[in-house]
Amino acid sequence: MSARKIDLIGQRFKRLLVISSAGQGRTPTGKTFSRWNCLCDCGTKTVATTGHLQEGAVRSCGCLRTRRKL
Repeated sequence: MSARKIDLIGQRFKRLLVISSAGQGRTPTGKTFSRWNCLCDCGTKTVATTGHLQEGAVRSCGCLRTRRKL
């Protein structure tokens, strides 16, 4: 059974907008996952996985963490 391909380009997840595919990664056990180039509202580009985006595990490029420390 093959995994269903999901296209996230153009979708927004919190402060991140998915702008393009960043290819696939592979876990140590051999499972593949998709990575995405994202543009944060602050203007910084970052890469996130499908799972992290959909689960809400990543919400920004890291700028939210920096802002909270101030």
